[in-house]
Amino acid sequence: MKKRSLYETAQNYAKAWFDACESAKNAERAFQDAQKLSLALNADDLRLLNNPTFDVNALNETLSEISKKLKLSEVSLHFLQLLAQNRRLHLLPLALKAFTHIYYQAQNILEVSVQSAQSLSASQKKILESGLEKSLKRQIVVSYKLNPSVLGGLSVQYGDVLLDDTLKNKLNRLEQAMKGHE
Repeated sequence: MKKRSLYETAQNYAKAWFDACESAKNAERAFQDAQKLSLALNADDLRLLNNPTFDVNALNETLSEISKKLKLSEVSLHFLQLLAQNRRLHLLPLALKAFTHIYYQAQNILEVSVQSAQSLSASQKKILESGLEKSLKRQIVVSYKLNPSVLGGLSVQYGDVLLDDTLKNKLNRLEQAMKGHE
């Protein structure tokens, strides 16, 4: 029997959750639930919920209370309870990320990652995002990361495409060109 990675297992749970949401025609609501859960539950909460001595019935009650407090949909609560029943709550952070990716794909939204040495201003982000949406001809969602090692410029990645217009990359290319002429 082939052993699955934690990511594959989490992805399977996320896919099942998404399929259940699609059937109930509330994928948008479940997406909002995934965002709420990502913000609300920290590593300590998950460690507590993953405690093997925690009775499954008590865990389900706790998850119901969390669901009420966060105003989660019934399908999302069932997803959490399924993870608890199968003692897979440790997969929740991976499953939430996988669910988000699945949702974006279903909505034809492209995920874009941008790295820069310094924070971009709101106007710079707006110009970058509108330019990317115009050139890619689809809606995007952008995650920004600060990476001082790029020195300057931007690195933009979406799918298998990497647009690297960083000062670090330009200096590396110059160094390679100079070594080639020695």
